Amino acid sequence: MTARTLPTWGCVGVVAVLLTVGPRAASANSHAPTVWECAEDPTLAAGDKIHRELQGLRYISYYLRPSSSAQKEQLARSLRLLEEIDAEHSHDIRLRFDLGALLSLIGDEKRAATVLESAITLAPDHPSAVDAYWSLAIAYVKLGRFDEEVGAYEEFLRRSTTAYQRARALCNRAESQVRREKIGEALRDYRESLVLQPEDVLCHWGYAVALDRSGDAPGAMVEAKTAITFDPLDQELANPGVFFLPAYERFWYEGLGAMARAQQIDDPATSVLWWDAAVAKWAGYLAFAPADDRWVPLAKAHQASCQRHVEQAKKAALRLAKGRRHVSADGEADHPPPTLPR
Repeated sequence: MTARTLPTWGCVGVVAVLLTVGPRAASANSHAPTVWECAEDPTLAAGDKIHRELQGLRYISYYLRPSSSAQKEQLARSLRLLEEIDAEHSHDIRLRFDLGALLSLIGDEKRAATVLESAITLAPDHPSAVDAYWSLAIAYVKLGRFDEEVGAYEEFLRRSTTAYQRARALCNRAESQVRREKIGEALRDYRESLVLQPEDVLCHWGYAVALDRSGDAPGAMVEAKTAITFDPLDQELANPGVFFLPAYERFWYEGLGAMARAQQIDDPATSVLWWDAAVAKWAGYLAFAPADDRWVPLAKAHQASCQRHVEQAKKAALRLAKGRRHVSADGEADHPPPTLPR
């Protein structure tokens, strides 16, 4: 189970950077260089100019539609600026953190992991290390390094104090725990995350899947119904910042969602459509999952159960249709006269 979202503070582009040129390393301080500092080292003025340009690109990227051509262009421009100053080997550690975060964002996970690991080793207590651990966790999961992903989230949680950030990290770590078949740890993380962010739709979805795979089917339906109540159009699952690993994992979420909707429908004819949709979702999971996938037997059981519900709903719809045909045009039921008592 690997539905994930990048927090806005982690995907807005490159954070402020400072150019490092020549034998003298730029200061790691975050303040802009003063007039006196620039007079002592003219390269700092050039660095401040790059700093401001990248800061502008950061906010432009934030307001562009995710994964749009315009955003990709802005991110590519940011990357060029960092590459031109050899940020990967800069003495200014912030440049390394910024480059690693950007590489993770644009999908170069292997290089991102290398850059971020190096930066964290050199400056584990630097303020930028907090966000670096988040970016590193995202890179690890896409590289299939799941144990290291959990470790990165643990380091992030040791440093982060913001409720929203902690909630997302706990939720993502829970998803990774499910993947590692550590359901108990996953359930604890989901519960803690929901205490911090009770209306987190993605966390409710992940919790539903974890409960389902733990054997708590009723609890899973409660969480799935909560998720579709908060997000009836499934916009969160369709968010470009959310991805599924493996990709067919999406069918599990959508299967539970279709089942939850079917259970909430009073009209038998409409419930038939949702039960049919659920059957199709479980069929999709089974079509793509390898034979040794641990959850294949449960997916088959869900598919068979949903198919039985389809037949039951069809019969209920047929009975309802027959009952309606007995209703007369004036709205009175066309029933035989009652038998008078003797």
